[in-house]
Amino acid sequence: MTGPLSDLSGRFAFNGKLLSLLLDDFEGDDWRHRAGSSNHAQWLLGHLANTRRWMLREFGQSVPEDGWEPLFGAGERPTTESDAVDTALLEQ
Repeated sequence: MTGPLSDLSGRFAFNGKLLSLLLDDFEGDDWRHRAGSSNHAQWLLGHLANTRRWMLREFGQSVPEDGWEPLFGAGERPTTESDAVDTALLEQ
């Protein structure tokens, strides 16, 4: 792979390893713990996953939109609907 997708692939790989290290011990309520009015880890992960999928589409990749994606878009906040999205879906 060459060009912008090659660089993007390397960044995704690095970020994926970093996320794995940071979130390795997370379980249950850890994902939805909030410090003040900040977004919790599950929502941040969803936002990152949504952004990655959008970037791939922008580079012409065929990535179908999943129903959970709009819940984690720019300007959105955690809701009961976004909280119900399985974290395993967001880690793919």
